[in-house]
Amino acid sequence: MTGERRRNIAYCTCPRPGGTFRLYRTLSNALEPLGWTVWGVTAGSEASRWDDRFADEHCVKLGDLEDDLKTTARLFAEWVADNDVDIVIPMSSRIGGSAVPHLPASVQCVMQCSSITRHAYEIIVPFPQHVWGYAVLSKRQQNDLIRRHNVNAARITIIPNALHHEPFAEAAAGRAREADDTLRIVYLGRIIHKDKGVFHIPRILRCLDALDVPYTLEIAGDGPDLPRLQARLKPWTDSGRVVFHGTILHDAVPAFLTKGDAFLMPSNFEGFPFALIEAMAAGCIPVASKIAGVTDWILQDGTTGFVCPIGNADSFARALARLQAQPEERESMSRSARSEVEARYTLEMFGRAYNELFNRVLENPLPRQPEPWDRFKLSPGFAPTWRRFVPEKMKIWLRRIEETIKARK
Repeated sequence: MTGERRRNIAYCTCPRPGGTFRLYRTLSNALEPLGWTVWGVTAGSEASRWDDRFADEHCVKLGDLEDDLKTTARLFAEWVADNDVDIVIPMSSRIGGSAVPHLPASVQCVMQCSSITRHAYEIIVPFPQHVWGYAVLSKRQQNDLIRRHNVNAARITIIPNALHHEPFAEAAAGRAREADDTLRIVYLGRIIHKDKGVFHIPRILRCLDALDVPYTLEIAGDGPDLPRLQARLKPWTDSGRVVFHGTILHDAVPAFLTKGDAFLMPSNFEGFPFALIEAMAAGCIPVASKIAGVTDWILQDGTTGFVCPIGNADSFARALARLQAQPEERESMSRSARSEVEARYTLEMFGRAYNELFNRVLENPLPRQPEPWDRFKLSPGFAPTWRRFVPEKMKIWLRRIEETIKARK
């Protein structure tokens, strides 16, 4: 790219733990050698979650926490124009998503779908006349957008998440296991039950105890349900079998995951979890919820990990007990998991796919006319719906039923 202007992407995110910021880091690392600069842009009230430990030199904070939505959206659009941004990826930002119709005509918008929930789809489908296309993580998301929201298949590109393997390979090469029969389980992710299913963990441990399986569980992460999970796991933390580590930084992830024999992922729903492929890269065998078109697309059940019915504590416990009782199979599955993820989810493959997509965007730009700011409104995908009146427990139960039905098809 010597002598050529670097191309710029504005990706709406806030530096903090989580998949959205993890995708920003991955996209930035993959595209930087190919002539792109990815800016992680946070604006207005969305900066309230900013964590300096995760920010890098391309993270940008705009406006004040007190700014209203229209003021902040206009500030974002002006920053995009002033910094020669070529492509905007709004992600789950209310500000970025609402600014889409008002972006300069020279700017193209690509929507990236982060999950399989109704909300994840609804926030990316408004303003189709201003959106070039949609990047999704799996065939499941592609099918959902086509069937539920009538998105043209030609506008959808499937690009799975990926990772830089070298740190995980180095950590895996240094794996050292004590000469005992204790199964070492790890959990890495947000501590929230709605999507991550963390309140299934105590029931899984009770089933393990009933099977008389020796184990330890180390939990890394933070989130709104952390105090309640700590309270529910107090008998195990008091006995030393469960340890909480809090938030760990990205650079510490490989070492943390290589401590485990098994990676526990009891999620109620997912999009394409980074932690799952990171665990595989570290040789830590996933025992995960069966989420149709997501985990069963990433994992080969019984070969590179195990998939279990959502919320079925007994199924999770039996899979973990099998790993504890069969060390030779455990070692074989560990090697298979590493090989699988190294073949399917490399940073180079990821970078090439996004580079090809973004080159198509710039070579065939969508002709569009920005809408005037006096027509500004909150993107419809973020507007409150009747679902806000449904109790959270009911939503989780309905989601579990829906995913169970899909998993049986």
